[in-house]
Amino acid sequence: MTIQMFDSVTITEIPANPAAVAGYVGGNWPTYGELVNRFPHAHHLSIAVNAGERARCLDIESGDATIDQAAHWLDTMADRSQGKPVLYTSAGNISTLRAAVGNREYLLWSAHYTYQPHVCGQCGYPPADLTQFSDKALGRNLDESLVGDQVFGPATPPEVPHPKLHVDYFDQTHEQNCPDVHVWKFRVHNHVQPLVSPRGAFGPEAEAVARRLQEKHGLTVDGKVGPQTWGLAWAPA
Repeated sequence: MTIQMFDSVTITEIPANPAAVAGYVGGNWPTYGELVNRFPHAHHLSIAVNAGERARCLDIESGDATIDQAAHWLDTMADRSQGKPVLYTSAGNISTLRAAVGNREYLLWSAHYTYQPHVCGQCGYPPADLTQFSDKALGRNLDESLVGDQVFGPATPPEVPHPKLHVDYFDQTHEQNCPDVHVWKFRVHNHVQPLVSPRGAFGPEAEAVARRLQEKHGLTVDGKVGPQTWGLAWAPA
């Protein structure tokens, strides 16, 4: 079984109630935090645009990461909190990429613009786990992919009052660059208090906000964002 996933640097192009969305954690268009907040009930795929960023997926294409960087990224930067890491590349580079990363565990996201829904494997290119088949979905500046169950699992995401925290906690020394940090900081910046640095790692400014939320709600004041402090960013004012 497959589902559709959308991604775009213009978030308003993404249709309402998507099954899955993908977004960047850095680069010129850091959309991931906003996507998770805007579509909390969709599946979410975080994308790194270079090998120095932590995310579930590495974008391997011209101007972003290279095939030669993929193995080291898998070993040192890939986020596995939501499942196996994902490597994105053009369908024509699949064989070269597979040879470069060897027997490491990962999922493959191919780009093959046929404008017909498909997952590579029966199109003349080697098999993939998900395939981006259009960059003009719905007649918009919108990428669309067909995604196999192995990426997010077959279950429908639960109806929850806020997005899920995928790590035990984060602070300035633990998981400070994980994708969840981008989600929490975006929510804080837009719904709790404006941040001078709403993007990037969890730093002193974000810790100060966490401590104020913990003090206000009677939690242990340690500056760590675990499940309770995470949820406070979505609590009524």
